[in-house]
Amino acid sequence: AIREDMEKKKREKEGVDGVSEEDKKEDEQGTPWEKIIPVNEAAKFRITKEKAIKEGDERDHVLNETEQTMKFGLFCLTFQYFRAMKMVRREKVSWEGAQESIGGADAGKKKHITAERKKMLDEERNEKERNRNMTKAMIKAKEGEQRKRLREEKERAEAAKKLMKKMLQEKQEKSSAVVLARVYRGHLGRKAARRWARKKAELEAMNALMNASAITIQRVHRGHKGKVAASEVRMEMAEFIAQIREEEAKQDEEEYWKTHTFARYKRDIKAFVRTLAEGARSISVRRGAENPEDADFGVGAKGTK
Repeated sequence: AIREDMEKKKREKEGVDGVSEEDKKEDEQGTPWEKIIPVNEAAKFRITKEKAIKEGDERDHVLNETEQTMKFGLFCLTFQYFRAMKMVRREKVSWEGAQESIGGADAGKKKHITAERKKMLDEERNEKERNRNMTKAMIKAKEGEQRKRLREEKERAEAAKKLMKKMLQEKQEKSSAVVLARVYRGHLGRKAARRWARKKAELEAMNALMNASAITIQRVHRGHKGKVAASEVRMEMAEFIAQIREEEAKQDEEEYWKTHTFARYKRDIKAFVRTLAEGARSISVRRGAENPEDADFGVGAKGTK
């Protein structure tokens, strides 16, 4: 049924007329169900032909031990049965009481008592004697126990009275000691409290003075640092504003020269002339330094002009 269901699903996926590659492989190699058949046949052969428990196996050892134990148990039961039957036959006569009839035909005859019966009679007689002795001993023991109980009760009452008296005395001594300790500790506590109050007042005054001093020092120091920081900030702000104004002046000048072309040309010509004059002056100074006479003549000629 599973196989048919699987084939039906395959046909639904691939179509009725279509043949898949898996079907071709199954036709060539065989389906899983065909491969399982030899395995099942081999398992059935092992189950029918081979033994479940082999020789030398642990289970074989356990079964052998169980068999030996059962045999030994049956032997012990049989032995106990036959031993019990023998003992029953041996004591059958004494249990029936055939030789112990009273007033019968054998009343005048001497009774035959077996060793087992004699032993039982001796045990009964000894048991009665033991019971009598035990009763006497129990009576004496009860009397002794009663006397002992009365003596123990008397001793217990006396001990309880002594203990009560001792407890009352210890309680009084303890209460007195507690009162004395309370008074003395109170005196010591008040004395220590007065000393600590003075010391605490001194410490509080010292702490207040130190706090006030520290606050004043911190206030002065922080004020100084604040002033220094404020002056530095003001200097930085002034420099920053000056730089901004200088940049704005440069930008305004550049804008002015861009919009006034004639003035820019005029400025450039003046700068060029000034540069030529400074160059000529520097050349004349160098020549005067090299030739002092020419320099004096030039200066005199210039003065004459």
